[in-house]
Amino acid sequence: MNDPGKYLQRLQRLAQDQGFSVETIAAAEPVPILAFVRPDPGNNGTVYLSAGIHGDEPAGTLAILKLMEGKRLTDEIGWHICPILNPWGLARHQRVNADGLDLNRDYRSAAANETRQHINWLKKKNTRYTACLTLHEDCDAQGYYLYELNPDNLPSLVPSIFSAAGKICGVDRSEMLDGSPAKDGVIHLSTDLEARPEWTETAYLVAHHTQMAYTLEAPGSHSLETQVEAHTAAVEAAIHFLLKGD
Repeated sequence: MNDPGKYLQRLQRLAQDQGFSVETIAAAEPVPILAFVRPDPGNNGTVYLSAGIHGDEPAGTLAILKLMEGKRLTDEIGWHICPILNPWGLARHQRVNADGLDLNRDYRSAAANETRQHINWLKKKNTRYTACLTLHEDCDAQGYYLYELNPDNLPSLVPSIFSAAGKICGVDRSEMLDGSPAKDGVIHLSTDLEARPEWTETAYLVAHHTQMAYTLEAPGSHSLETQVEAHTAAVEAAIHFLLKGD
């Protein structure tokens, strides 16, 4: 994705056509970091969805575009969507930002301007999210997998996500994934966040804005198109479960 501006312009037009307001999180290069916000119409809660924090993982941003194009983001819930959190990296297919920082390890120290501004925006929104979904890729994965942060053991989104994404690219059930022990495609890191020297985006969200956050990893062993389709199906399945419970 050498021209994130093209995708962001398309996303912005689609979002506005579908009743989202567009908010600027931070000025950045080559495009600003934007959020698309649509309020909860009733009492079903608000879901946070993000992508593009690692610039070498475009599938998440493209999945959000696909969801927007198909008008597949239900209006039964509220949405806060951040489709490109690292535009500099996305334009250059780099994991890090212009200063060489991995933004998805920066939510405790907030050394990067992108992280600081994102945290400030989250604080201003002051929203308690029903669930948070962050879209990633793993070039070494052979199937879909995820990280789950669910410290209160609320009804898990895992079965619904894997049922949908697994039909498209399978589930990677390796005992080690991304250097961490895993079971049936799920990595459960410690929920003792204060013991962690670095915080991911989802760690920060669980600490301050939600009781349930998922890092969804599409497999780089599959085509980009397949990864996008898997993420799209996973998001839709997660939302269906939140609304319907099945």
